[in-house]
Amino acid sequence: MFLNVKKENPAKIWNIQRELLGLRQSTVDLLCRQTTHGQWFHPEILSHTPTPKVNVSPSKKEPLQAHNLLICHVTDFYPGHVQVHWFLNGQKKTAGVVSIHLIYGRDWTSQLLVMLEMTHHQGDVYPCHVEHPSLDRPVTVK
Repeated sequence: MFLNVKKENPAKIWNIQRELLGLRQSTVDLLCRQTTHGQWFHPEILSHTPTPKVNVSPSKKEPLQAHNLLICHVTDFYPGHVQVHWFLNGQKKTAGVVSIHLIYGRDWTSQLLVMLEMTHHQGDVYPCHVEHPSLDRPVTVK
């Protein structure tokens, strides 16, 4: 007797398991760097790590003292480990910060949305601070 087993699409299975996919991508990167020693790949290709692009924007145009959402959109970075922090006038903000799960692209780069609920007052400055292994120093965008 044969069982009628439906085969799942491998791409669908991988896309559901985002954390596992990220781990596999990191493992491949580590193994390729450790085992090839640049013999099969040019060193500049192996050492290339895309740096994150950072864009900050409000979710809507509102007057002062209106409740709003600031969006820090971090894109095109690899590996997927990134830290994003919001500040208000030099003080780190933790309340009202919402992060969307890391999104993996087809080219192995990632993107991330980190939002801050806020009420803007005259003179307030809300920089988004991004740290990533590919950066010599953190990027801060106001």
